Amino acid sequence: MPFEMLIMRAYFAGIQDLSSIDYPGHMCSVIFFQGCNLKCRYCYNFKQQKITKKTYLKDILEKLKKNLGIIDSIMLSGGEALIYEYSMIKIKEWAKEHDLLLGVETNGTFYGRLKKLMKKNVFDFVAMDIKSAFSKEEYKKITGFSQVYKAFEKSFELLKNSGIPHEFRITATPTLHSLDDIKSINERVFPSKLIIQRFQPGEGVLDKSLNKELFSADFIKELKNYAKIHENIEMRFWD
Repeated sequence: MPFEMLIMRAYFAGIQDLSSIDYPGHMCSVIFFQGCNLKCRYCYNFKQQKITKKTYLKDILEKLKKNLGIIDSIMLSGGEALIYEYSMIKIKEWAKEHDLLLGVETNGTFYGRLKKLMKKNVFDFVAMDIKSAFSKEEYKKITGFSQVYKAFEKSFELLKNSGIPHEFRITATPTLHSLDDIKSINERVFPSKLIIQRFQPGEGVLDKSLNKELFSADFIKELKNYAKIHENIEMRFWD
């Protein structure tokens, strides 16, 4: 293992050994990193925003070795994985040595890093989160920040036109997203794939007031009807 990998450290939250969802069409292990620059109200991983557990990169990769006979890919998630720009490059080197594809899920606010890593062909697949309808005001209402909205929009356009396999994901949340919001989002996303994930209430949610609201049966019916006539849409966790 290269010396840089032996000494490099990152704030590490854990590994999901097997997933058939996070990297579409592939069986992957998911590496979760700590730390995020946003505070999304519906976030169920908000405890991973805190940076507490620094781990050697070599130890993270060692944990993946037991999965090598099953997986064909690695997905990087968080928190926000692109905080760890240089770790991404080293993980790509390791993945290539083991004939694994590498994907990342990102909020798109680190435009410069994403552009650089895409230019270096670090990622074989990118999933980008869309937090809100495309406006600075709506973005702030959900994430708590408006300063990074422009960077997100640039990342969105970069990825959409990149030719790299990708998809966009939104966590549809009662009181935060209307059907019109989702339609307007898909107008920007099309013809790229849009994954509409259903908000999952629970004790781990950052803004617990969101747990009190549920989507109406009419909303779900209309959304499913809308998705049926748009081949680029996939609904996840709705059944």
